[in-house]
Amino acid sequence: MIGANLNGANFTDTNLKYSILTGSNMDGVNLCRADMRGTIKFGVETSSTMICLDCSAGPCW
Repeated sequence: MIGANLNGANFTDTNLKYSILTGSNMDGVNLCRADMRGTIKFGVETSSTMICLDCSAGPCW
């Protein structure tokens, strides 16, 4: 998902282990309980409209 526009995507309970999110726009993404172990996050845009891995409001990481 390099450079992907993921606005509003729902990744609740999704296995995203070892994915590459370099340069991805994650505005409004729901990552509640997603498994992101080993994920590379470089240049990822996050915002207060995100839902983080622990199901709290963003911005995440």
